[in-house]
Amino acid sequence: MAKFKLFITCVLCFLITHFSFSQSPTSDIFGIVTSKAGNEGTIKILQSNQIKTLVNAYVQSKQSDGLIVGYRIRIFSNSGQLARGKAASERSRFISLYPDINTYQEYEAPNFKIYVGDFRNKLEAFKAYQKISKDFKSAFIISTRINLPKL
Repeated sequence: MAKFKLFITCVLCFLITHFSFSQSPTSDIFGIVTSKAGNEGTIKILQSNQIKTLVNAYVQSKQSDGLIVGYRIRIFSNSGQLARGKAASERSRFISLYPDINTYQEYEAPNFKIYVGDFRNKLEAFKAYQKISKDFKSAFIISTRINLPKL
C-alpha cells in the first residue's frame, strides 16, 4: 500500500509539473487527468475539494508568471557607491561580446547583480559558461527561474 501511495504521489507531482510549465491555460488538472479519450482506461482520483482547489491554484499561479526553473550565469555582483556604474559597464561589455544572450540587471540590497542567459538545463548553461568565463573571471552558474523559451 505504501508503494502505491508513493507511485500516485509521483504521478501527481509529474502531472502538476508538466501542466504548470505548459503554455496553454489549464483550469482543472484533475479533470484533465480523469478525462477519457477514445478507448483508454479510466482514472479515478478520490480527493477532498480543498486539495483539488489548492493544487489547481498552484498550477494556475505557475502558468501565469511565464517563468520556469532553469539556470543563468552571474557575471557581476558588487556593492558600494560606484556599483551601479560598474554593473552598467559590465553589462554593456557583455552585450558587445555576446549580443545574442539576454542580460538581466537586478538590485538586491546592497548589491547590483548582472545575470545572463535563460538556460533550461545545466548542460546548456555549462557550455555557455565555458565561453563566458574566459571574459568574465568571476562568472558562475546559478539555479533560478528563467523566461520561457520563444517558440
